[in-house]
Amino acid sequence: MPKNQLPTKDYYKKKDYTLENSLKNLNYHGIFDTASSDIKNSYTIPYALFLGATNAEIGLLNAMKNLATTFAQIPGSWLARRFSRKFIWIFSMISSNILWLPIILAPFLQLNISSFIILIAIATFLLSLTSAAWTSLAGDLVPKERRGHFFGFRYFLIGLSGLIATMISGILIYYSFPLIFSISIILGFIAILFFIRIYEPETKRSFQYKYSLSFDLKSIKSSILMNEDLVIFTVFLTFMNFAVNMASPFIAVYQLRELNIGYLWFAAILSISALATIICHPYWGQLSDRFGERRIIAANGILVCFVPFFYLFSSSPLHILLVEIFSSFAWSGFNLATFSLLLSLTPQDKRTKYVANHKFFIGIGAMLGALLGGIMAETFKHSVFLLFSGLQIIFLVSFVLRLSSLLFMVKIRGMERKPAEYFLYRSIAVEPVRSVSQAMYYFRFNRIEKKLANPFRRIYYKIKMYMN
Repeated sequence: MPKNQLPTKDYYKKKDYTLENSLKNLNYHGIFDTASSDIKNSYTIPYALFLGATNAEIGLLNAMKNLATTFAQIPGSWLARRFSRKFIWIFSMISSNILWLPIILAPFLQLNISSFIILIAIATFLLSLTSAAWTSLAGDLVPKERRGHFFGFRYFLIGLSGLIATMISGILIYYSFPLIFSISIILGFIAILFFIRIYEPETKRSFQYKYSLSFDLKSIKSSILMNEDLVIFTVFLTFMNFAVNMASPFIAVYQLRELNIGYLWFAAILSISALATIICHPYWGQLSDRFGERRIIAANGILVCFVPFFYLFSSSPLHILLVEIFSSFAWSGFNLATFSLLLSLTPQDKRTKYVANHKFFIGIGAMLGALLGGIMAETFKHSVFLLFSGLQIIFLVSFVLRLSSLLFMVKIRGMERKPAEYFLYRSIAVEPVRSVSQAMYYFRFNRIEKKLANPFRRIYYKIKMYMN
């Protein structure tokens, strides 16, 4: 079989694999892997607060996680060029889950916060080694014409699994943090069993202008000229992640410490937010196939800017719930479209390298944002600015910086074909109303169709039509 050709369905059958079977296992793997990671991501900060972490240490924790994610991209790309992408993912998942054992036992081992943060950073580094390899494998495995529908449905499944895992963990959290993290490790190993059954196709090769993103000043100009869209896209997401991570680690702190909503409300908000994400992902997946990922990014890039702004006026669990539903709606479309656009902008034969470079710069922005947010959280702990105080000042700064990052977004070619506000109006108002009206039409049509099954009803409708 030629190296530059994706294996056909017959080829898969010869290898005791089929394309559909691999895609199903990719979904099953995503279900358990997401359930495992959602438990860790959702309750790591509450766990750190339980262990006595300060606002500055929460900022440092998030910064170290972003730093680990960032510096894992380059060795992850290097490993993907020399080893099987499946082997890298399996090795990283096993080693990362094993390292979580001392983290789980932190209260019994009496680990200090510094040791806790270091262990979290190392586990995150090992897990992030899989990023470039997994993106490359998914890009080669999923046909291009099916990406919008497939990833939209996949996000629906993994969102549902995350919802169930978050709800169950929210109940079990009253027993102990080690219990829910132990469940997370078990789910992670189940995900590995499904990932083993995924077929790994050969890396697809096609001609593209070669470029590189590096610190070599001579290569920067040629990199921009060869693939300007990817460079601008990377710059845009770097600034956006800087602004987002300035505030995002402190949302849980704001809920649990400032508003004292309690673990029950915290878990309920996480669950409903996950449910909103489940509902929204298929919707954005369909719109992505119809209108293209660039327009989805343009619309949701505006929406995600207002998440910290709405937090400025949140003073109760109900307010927070409404903000989180809005956040889920905006981020579900934004994340789906940015991932799809990244696959479109990266050459297939060098995807692991380019994805690693892309995520490296994004991680730098996220790390710096988290560090600055931690410093600001301690500096403005008792300060007041424009009627806002403490963590609210960070939310205000994050809102302004997110809006500023949109200046880079509009430089990406394709964003200017239709004004962002036009598609924003369509995605929020026109398409949902159209879906509801179509559902009502089909509901009414099915009712009439059932009535026409009765011969007397058919005569009645014929007479009524004749009279009209």
